[in-house]
Amino acid sequence: MQINVSGSNMELGQSLTSYVEDHLNKSVKKYFEKAVSADVHFKKDGILFNVLVTINEGVKGGGIVVKSEAEAGDAYGCFLEACQKVEKQLARYKERIKNYRRKGGGLKSLDVDYKTFDAKKYVI
Repeated sequence: MQINVSGSNMELGQSLTSYVEDHLNKSVKKYFEKAVSADVHFKKDGILFNVLVTINEGVKGGGIVVKSEAEAGDAYGCFLEACQKVEKQLARYKERIKNYRRKGGGLKSLDVDYKTFDAKKYVI
């Protein structure tokens, strides 16, 4: 997964950047092995830090983009709060996918009698 870490109005150190990359890789791979990319943007507003985490889950045709924001007094705590929100969203999304497959959703669930099927009825 490609992770971009950036900051405005602040200097990002190597320690914070590596912490974000390691923690985000571990958190996202718990739910989706093949997530495409993630953007983490830190911003300093007075004495508070703001962070915006955006993750592209990357499933073709039905993928989602998960976004999370947090605000705290330090950069690490701010990122952890946003990462927890992302984990909750990814867990809910993965559960929805599992439930859809359990209920027999998708094209495999269609029971079509090809002897009586008339495709002309369905052409627009």
